Order: sequence, then C-alpha cells, then structure tokens
Amino acid sequence: MKKLLLLTFVLLLGTFQLVKSQTLPKDELNAAIDLIYFLKGVNTTNPCDSAYISYIYCKLNTDGSGNLTVTQITLNIAPTYPVETDFTIFKNLISLYTLRVDPKKDVLDNIMSWKKLKILYIGNQYNPINPNIVLPSSLYLLEFSTISVPIPEAIFKQNLTTLNVINPRVGYSLPNTLPSNTLIDTLWLAVTYYSGFPTNLGSALTNLDHLILYIQNNRASGYKDFNFPSLDSLPNLKILDIEFDYDFNNQLWPFPKQIENLISIETFYSSGNGFAPGSYIPNFSKLNKGFYLSIDEYCDFLNNNCSSKPCILLPENTILDIYSCSLNLNNIDYSKLNSFIYTNSKLTQPLPSFSTISKLQKFDVTESSITGTIPQVYCNIPLNGLKLGGNNLIGEVPSCFTCVGQDAASSILKNNFSNFNSTTQASNCPSFSISLEYNHIAKTDGSTIITISGTDFGWYFENTPNPYYQIVPQLNISIPNKEILLSIPVGTGLNKQLTAYFGYQFRNQVTFNYSYEAPFLRGYSFIDTSNNGLQFVINGDGFSFIDYNNVTFNGKLYTATIAQSTNDNSTVGGTIGSGIIGFSNNDANPTSSLSTGDQFTLSINVDGQQSNTITFYYFTSLTLNSPTLKLNIQGGGEFNLSGVFGTNDKTIVKVKINGIDCSISSVSTTNIILISYPKMNAVGNYQITVNVGGYLLSSTIEYIDNSTPTPKPTSSSNDKGDSDSDGNPSLSFKLSTSISSLYLLLIFLILFI
Repeated sequence: MKKLLLLTFVLLLGTFQLVKSQTLPKDELNAAIDLIYFLKGVNTTNPCDSAYISYIYCKLNTDGSGNLTVTQITLNIAPTYPVETDFTIFKNLISLYTLRVDPKKDVLDNIMSWKKLKILYIGNQYNPINPNIVLPSSLYLLEFSTISVPIPEAIFKQNLTTLNVINPRVGYSLPNTLPSNTLIDTLWLAVTYYSGFPTNLGSALTNLDHLILYIQNNRASGYKDFNFPSLDSLPNLKILDIEFDYDFNNQLWPFPKQIENLISIETFYSSGNGFAPGSYIPNFSKLNKGFYLSIDEYCDFLNNNCSSKPCILLPENTILDIYSCSLNLNNIDYSKLNSFIYTNSKLTQPLPSFSTISKLQKFDVTESSITGTIPQVYCNIPLNGLKLGGNNLIGEVPSCFTCVGQDAASSILKNNFSNFNSTTQASNCPSFSISLEYNHIAKTDGSTIITISGTDFGWYFENTPNPYYQIVPQLNISIPNKEILLSIPVGTGLNKQLTAYFGYQFRNQVTFNYSYEAPFLRGYSFIDTSNNGLQFVINGDGFSFIDYNNVTFNGKLYTATIAQSTNDNSTVGGTIGSGIIGFSNNDANPTSSLSTGDQFTLSINVDGQQSNTITFYYFTSLTLNSPTLKLNIQGGGEFNLSGVFGTNDKTIVKVKINGIDCSISSVSTTNIILISYPKMNAVGNYQITVNVGGYLLSSTIEYIDNSTPTPKPTSSSNDKGDSDSDGNPSLSFKLSTSISSLYLLLIFLILFI
C-alpha cells in the first residue's frame, strides 16, 4: 500500500513539473508579457498564469512541440492610446476580442495571419475595409461593435454563420444587394438614414434564422427620414427582433404587413418607439402555434381603431409579453393565449373580460394600474400562473380564493379587497361542488376521456395510493374550479372507481365511478397476416384489450386473441368497431368447415358481460372498390358501388356512411345501387362501410360543398325510359310526339273542313 501511495505521489509530482515546464514560444512569450504590462501595468514572466486568464488564454499546442500557445486574447480595458503589441505573432488564435482597445495595426488588414480564427469581435472599425477582403475559412462569427465605414459585399461571401453590426457612425453603409449565402443564420444589422438596406435580404440569405434590426430613428440634427427596411421573402426566419430608439422625437412607420406573412416565424420582439398609431392593427393569427410576441414600452400601434373587439388576433398557444406599455387589455383575443404578461403599465383600466380561457396558463398584470374587481372567470386560471398584485383592485374576491385562503395570497395581493387580506384563513367553501352526472360507460380500448364539471374545487388534487402494478385512471384539472378530465385506461368489467381529494388541504373526498361497455358484435372480416395468409377476425366494441376473449361460435366456446385497435385517423368519422379479435393458434379455426353462403352464429363474453348473438353469412373473397365519385354535403340521390359482393340478396346487405344508413335500390354480385346518401356537416373524407351478411368492407368517400346536386349515374339500357342522361326527353320521344301531333291535325282537318 505504501509503495502504491509513493508511486502516485511521484506521478503527480512529475505531472506538476511537466505543466510548470511548459511555456510559450519566445516570440509569443515576449508579446504576451508586453500585452499584460500594457493592460495591467504588471511585469510577469508567466502571462499564461490564471491571474491573467481574462486577457490571455493559453493551451497546449497541437504541433507536438510540447509548448503552450495563445488561443484567445480579450482587450476589455480602455487605455488612452492604441496597444503596440503585434497580434500577428499569435498564429494560433481562435478567438480575438478587441472590445475597448484599438490595436495599432488594423485587425482586418492582418486577418489572414490567423488561419484558425473562429471568433472575432472588433470594438471600433474606423479604417476602410478592403472591398475584396477574404476571411479565414474557419471564421464563423464576426462582430463590429462600432463602425464608421461601409461594409463591403465581400463580407457576405465568406463562411460566416453570424454577422453582427451593432452601433453605426456616419460613414457606415450596407450593400444595396447581397450575394447568395446559405451559411449565415444569425444577422444583427444597424440601420439608419445614411446606412441604406439591402433590397434582396430575404432572397439572398435563404437560411437566415435570426434577424435583429437596430433602427436608429431619433430625429437628431442632420437626420433625414428614410423608408422602413424590406422584410419580404424570409422563408426560414424564426426570430425577428426590431429595436428602435427610446425617444419621442422619432421617425415612425406603419407596422409592416410583411411580418404577418413570415410563416416560419416563432418569436417577434419589438422595443422602442418606431411603429406609428394608425388605421391598421397587425393580424398575427396566421403565424405559428406557440408564437412568442414581446413588446417593450411603445405599443400605441395596437390601440387605435379597434372598432370590433378583440382586434389583436393571435395564433394558438401564443405567449404575449408586454412591458411598460399602455395597452387597452380588451383589444386582445385571449382565447388563443397560453401566457399573458403585462407589467409596469400606467394606464388605469379594469381587468379584461373574456369568455374562454381554457388555454391560458399564465396571467400576470403586476404593477399595472388595474382597478375594479376580480371577475369570477379568473378562478379558471392556474393559481401559480396568476399574478394580480401591486394594483388597485377592490371589492370582494370570488369564492374560489376565499376557499383556499392564504394559498391564494401571493396570486392576488397586494390590493385593497374588502374580504381578503394577508391574514385571511380558508373558509369552509360551501360553494364546493363536483358533478357526478356524467357518462359512466367507458370504452375498453383506453380511448375514453370523461369530462366532469364543478365549482370551487380548487387548482390541485391528490389521488388515493394505488398498488404499483395496477393500471388506474388519470385525473387532470383541465380548467381550475370548472372542469376535470378523467382518462379511463384499457380494461373490462363493471363498478370501477377512483377516489381523489380536492380543495384546501385536500379535505374534500370525491369518488368517481365508471364501468366498461358491454361487448357488441358488428361483423367479421379478413386480415392479411403475411406468413399465415388471410385470417378471419371479428369486429366490434367492448372486447378485452388486456386478456384473451371468449367467443361462442355456432354454440361452441372458443378462445380468441387479445383485441387489437382499429383506430383510423384518415377519415372524418367512423370505424368498424374499436377492436378486432381472431382465434387463438391453440384452437382449430371454426370457419374451416364453412362453405360460401353458410350461416353461423357468434357471441362473446367479456368479464361477465354478454354480447348480442348474431347470425352471419360466410364469404371469403369480397372486395369494395374505392369510390371515385365525390358526394355533396347536402346529401343526394343514386350512386353505384362496385366490387365483389358475392350475393344478389339485398336483404343481407347494409351500407353506411359515417355510421348513417343509406337506402339500397338493388344488389348484384358486382354492383350495389343506392337510392340516396346522407348529408354531412363538413367537407372531408368519411368512412363508407358495406356489410354483406356480416362480412365488413370499408373504404373512404369524399364529400364536397357543391350547390348543384350530384349527377346520377347512367342507367342500363333497359332503365332509360324516354329520357336522356340528364333527365331530359330523348330524341326518339321528341320525334314520336311530333308525328303524333301531325296525325291528330290531319284527322281534325278531314272531319271539320
């Protein structure tokens, strides 16, 4: 053990000595020593010491020499004269930050001295930039903190992914047009009256993901009004940040409508005073779900001419964040909001009224001059997302808050309520209620979600503990104090229950009862099992999805498989039952002795619940051709279905569209003629099912909105009668009618003249 400890000590000592022995090459060492003296006024023999890491960072050189090399330099102190150090000595620089110190030699004039450079921050760019400049291929981030010279088009031809131009000075300008570049994804541009702006930004930078525009629009001395930058055609832009000056004496522009058409945008920031109040309020509703909209201080462009409230339209699940801005809160469409933050406003107004807030997870109007009372609907906002403090609210708070007492204090105080303060205790909550009048029957496939209503049951609940191996229902408060969702898992049987506790300290016990539906047989079909060919399966509802099913076939009991789901999301509505079952491999197939057209009976028992017993007719190779005719949503007359139907007996054939019966005129082995079909409430694809003696065939048929009736198909020659395909009299009928009239006229002339 002692030998092991001694060996470890020797190795550590050797490593320490090796690190101490590593140093910079002589030229880098001398330049780094001079730089530390310039920046700190300190003489050192080891500029790579951790004491100077905020200025110089050293790493082991990868050239195999064992020496260190300088990979990062940061000039963040502001001396009164340029630094004399020759930075081209540091050949292995990866990052160079000249934030507050100007090197004596212009960085861009020597840029190709650093073949490994990846990040370059230039504090001040006073010297002209070579119009044909070439940057190291490794450089991906270039930032100009302050610039007073034109940016040449060549800058946009490099391998940069990020280009930032922060503060402009007179002399700065942007190219009129940009070259095509698919690498730049982040761009920060300063824009002012002398800078110009590229006319083809969107079409040139097709992969631009994040655009920041700092628009200097203060009408100071010498300022000239200019056009707002064009934001057309930015196909992949996700973040747009427009920052104006925070002054009253600013040039203002109408809100650019192009922003509404940036279909990929996910986040939009606006700060400062730049958008003018006017007749137009932007419509954001066409943008992406989950849109984030942030406005800092100036938002008058969202207030004017809102004649029909709400007029600020937003996409689903929007986060709206407004700071220090006087916005009429009734202008907003809250039905689409996920989160609303409105703080530090000086506009006196009541809380907004809204009818539905089922998606609203956060509502924060802290310190925003809000007056009046709290409407009842605010009980439906999550308590941990509700912030009404620091306002001038008065009156009685809704009972949902008094029911929980201090649990609600951080959400609604500090205000001036008559029945709630920092010492209010939870009441007995006489208004607590949860309705147990709901549909207690659940599907066995786990798809049932029961909606339960209530009042003042709170924001949180607890379940009774359940053994880890049991599958239990999932309870969710979808709208606090108003709506609960009970998700029923797969299962079978009667008289199931879940007990939960609600209200202050979970003192209100509620038991939710439910039962699973009884099995119901709808028919049978065949599925392709590849290796075993076509397999006979039974379609229906209420089958067991967790255990084998017991089927009685022609009076004999068989073991069937665990049910599989038949859910089909390609149609607007309707499926042939919620599940299918086949016969277990351990049992003989009871259909093997049947011939085409034979009758057989089926029933099923699931967990003590017995299905209906149905007589079916046995077929094996029926088909339904996909209908090509588009039906009118208003309903209509005849149309044909083609396929292989195996019978001429229309008494054993049923046709349904979306579960609604169709009237059948006639049936043949290859055609079914329908007298009429049902109307639908909306266009789309609906399920059409054909039941031939229990054999189920399924397809989809499209409904369209057509004001003219669907044309009838051409009938057979025997059924044409005296009309053409449009229902008009046929030519032969017209001729025969004309000849008959002529004969009658001749008889009249002979008799009476």
